[in-house]
Amino acid sequence: PRLRGGLAAPRVVSIGASVGECAPHSNGEFSWTKKNTSFSFLKASRARRVLRPPRASTEDGAVKEVAGDSDTEPEPGGGGENAGGDQRLTDADGANAGADSNESSDDEGNAASSTKTSENAESDPAPRPVPPRRTKMSRKQKKAAGKAAAKAAAKEADSMSPPSEDAAETAARRVADSLSNTKMLANRRKHPRKGVDLLLPVDYLSPALAQKMARNGHLSALQRVASNVLGTDASSDQKNVEAVLYGSSAQAETGVKGVDLLGVTHDFAYAKTPTPVFVMLPLDVVSRDGALRHKRALETSLMALKKIGVEGVMIDVWWGIVERDGPGLYDWTAYLELLDLVEHAGLKLNAVMSFHACGANVGDYFKVSLPKWVLDAASEDPDLFFTDQYGYRNPECISLWADNAMTLGGRTPLQCYADFMRSFRDAVSDEGLFGVLSEVSVGCGPCGELRYPAYPENKVSPNSSQWQFPGIGEFQCYDQRALGNLARAGSEAGHIEWGGAGPHDAGGYNNLPHETGFFTAHEGSWDSEYGQFFLSWYAGELVEHGDRMLRCARNVFERDDDATGLNISEGIGEGVSEGNSSTGTFSKKGKKAAVAEESVTTVGTFVTTVGTADTQNTEKKHVPALAIKCAGVHWWYNSRSHAAELTAGYFNTRSGDRAPERDGYEPIVAICGVHGARLNFTCAEMRDVEHPFFSRCGPEGLLRQIRAAAARYGVKVAGENALCRFDQDAYEKIITNCRGEGEDAALWATGTLLPPMASFTFLRLSKELFEDDNFRSFVRFVARMANETGTALVDEAHAVQADEVFKSLFSEETDADGNSDTLRPGGLRDIRDETSSGYVTTGSTETERG
Repeated sequence: PRLRGGLAAPRVVSIGASVGECAPHSNGEFSWTKKNTSFSFLKASRARRVLRPPRASTEDGAVKEVAGDSDTEPEPGGGGENAGGDQRLTDADGANAGADSNESSDDEGNAASSTKTSENAESDPAPRPVPPRRTKMSRKQKKAAGKAAAKAAAKEADSMSPPSEDAAETAARRVADSLSNTKMLANRRKHPRKGVDLLLPVDYLSPALAQKMARNGHLSALQRVASNVLGTDASSDQKNVEAVLYGSSAQAETGVKGVDLLGVTHDFAYAKTPTPVFVMLPLDVVSRDGALRHKRALETSLMALKKIGVEGVMIDVWWGIVERDGPGLYDWTAYLELLDLVEHAGLKLNAVMSFHACGANVGDYFKVSLPKWVLDAASEDPDLFFTDQYGYRNPECISLWADNAMTLGGRTPLQCYADFMRSFRDAVSDEGLFGVLSEVSVGCGPCGELRYPAYPENKVSPNSSQWQFPGIGEFQCYDQRALGNLARAGSEAGHIEWGGAGPHDAGGYNNLPHETGFFTAHEGSWDSEYGQFFLSWYAGELVEHGDRMLRCARNVFERDDDATGLNISEGIGEGVSEGNSSTGTFSKKGKKAAVAEESVTTVGTFVTTVGTADTQNTEKKHVPALAIKCAGVHWWYNSRSHAAELTAGYFNTRSGDRAPERDGYEPIVAICGVHGARLNFTCAEMRDVEHPFFSRCGPEGLLRQIRAAAARYGVKVAGENALCRFDQDAYEKIITNCRGEGEDAALWATGTLLPPMASFTFLRLSKELFEDDNFRSFVRFVARMANETGTALVDEAHAVQADEVFKSLFSEETDADGNSDTLRPGGLRDIRDETSSGYVTTGSTETERG
């Protein structure tokens, strides 16, 4: 074997299974002794290698060389004097220290070649010196060296003849650029290593990437980026940071400032009044053929809800039903009939623009797919859908990376969404029902929520490999558009190796966090430099998608205030188009317009003027509030990595061993504040103790975190219950959450105390709701919401009494024709008889049989 030179004393070594002693000799040979048997062999061709000097650690962890004593200098031998400078050789290497490196023995090593090497070394008076070993500098040493270089340059500039101010600035800039380039090249060569914050060397980050990553917690490192991108005025640093955070990518690239959020206004006037209660209508109210179902039961139910004090109802407006016949062909017949019923009952309507399919999530008993022409386009372009690491493409909704892809019959998905909402607005306005709309919630993903489809349920094969509670889910970033975006982000970050694919150690749908390398609590990859980069990119793409969807909705439903809507004085201006302003046509087979001869003119996107052919009169149009919905991913919330939230797109983690704590919901709340939109959130009825301990569920902490962030940004929160429950514990928790904490608006504005909720939606209207016990408990719940929420004191005389409500519901008073506005004693039974073939129960089979 080839031994590395410099054995100062005999050592015990092994060759195969033999053990013996190996000692050096002055002639360059070694002697091997084992059981009275001697073997001689020469040193190998690299026997001339010098020993590294002893090293010691400094206080800051750096490594420095320790100079040897003078008596450790090697003695000159047959090979000449030491030509290695201040490198130290042992006595065993002294004989060969001066040997020319070009003259060496072969790998086998024999005595003749050793003699030849010695002779050539003696005849060479000036052997080539061995280059000294480069010392690796620590980060602190590099920083100190950079400061020293800058001071030296400044001192040299001062010592010279008085230079002009421009010359001094030029010199300083050259030094700064040199240091910046050195750091950038060093970081690009460096492999991913735990414990290093990606944004410490921010010089190489493009404005677009800095924007994405700063939205997810890297605010402290963004000051320098904002100054470079948007200006160097120190007084406007904070404003520049906000521009980078909340402006678009194009704005960040061109230096256009975004929306100023420093002056957030907190309007808590709504807190004085009780929290209004809405009820979600059944999923199958409108059939897949576009017909209104359960009309008799629905009409009776709406009248009953109005009697007990419900404010309104919520309905899913399915893209796959309305535009089922082809691109731009809208059928609003059933939804306009429903609006008629809601208006007749004296209720309000919250409409959900559902650009997703139904049937692949918890509680989905009705199946609605995307429009057939969208599915046909996806067969031509499979990357139109989200894709997991196994290549499974989820047809529930269109991938956010395809928002601007011209793949849907010459339109992009964003254009299709805008045309759909614009047609809905025009159809409702033409029927004079726009005032019935209280809120328009924009669907941004699966279940209408702003998230990735990270935990889809397989209804066809429940025991398949897809998600089951409490699995962590999977990252959905493997379609070609997503991978291209990731590769570009990795290149901009100076680590092209990060852009190949998602994490390789993130596990599968049903893994638990500790079973993976990425999500494990300690030393997990999520806590590494690479993990922070990937999660910032993954969550940042979701935030940008939500921003695009809200901008799209604002172009259709423009407004200034989300409390009561906006009243716009309408007139004629630029961009006037007559007739239907939406793409395609819509049909209404029911009620026609009240004035058939009037002409409808759309001004731009927002203002409508109605008049006859001779005169033009203006009217005020009510504009509904806008909202988006976040998912209540509460399992693994009380763990360190929040694995299920990460795969869903919420970069919400505790502080790790190296990475800081992240608030993954604050960026979403911030874009709601920019666009003046509400935030709908679920889990209002849940408690932590109601879930298995091992799944680390934390619905209470999750809801509090989101409400606190919303309070800081002046965003109103509307609550929902995640599961259909009629028990008293659920009602008690909902009332507590809707009531809020205290009455101090100053503490509300900082998020220290939670303000009341703006509204609450009960999930959902079903035949179970009208069972005797369930309905009575629900009536008491609505009465308590009216009496116990809101900061204004309610007199006992004006308090809602549940018993009085029951008496009015079951009144037997009728008019001359035998009709009554209130329910007869058998009203609930009549509803149950009607809904036995109508509303689908959300409970068990036993309840349905009962």
